[in-house]
Amino acid sequence: MLTAIFIITTIICAKDWFKQTIFANAMMVYFARKGYPKPKTEDLEECATLALRIMLRRRRR
Repeated sequence: MLTAIFIITTIICAKDWFKQTIFANAMMVYFARKGYPKPKTEDLEECATLALRIMLRRRRR
């Protein structure tokens, strides 16, 4: 029984991970085609920190 639950949850997580990976790659291709400059490491870290704060704030409510 636990094996079945583990397999089902793993499949659900893998599906969502795959979907998010495709979305992220599609956004990178879109930005490259539009000629947007690549973000600097500092910008990525700042945006990742901000996104994490927003995500955590939503779950606290």
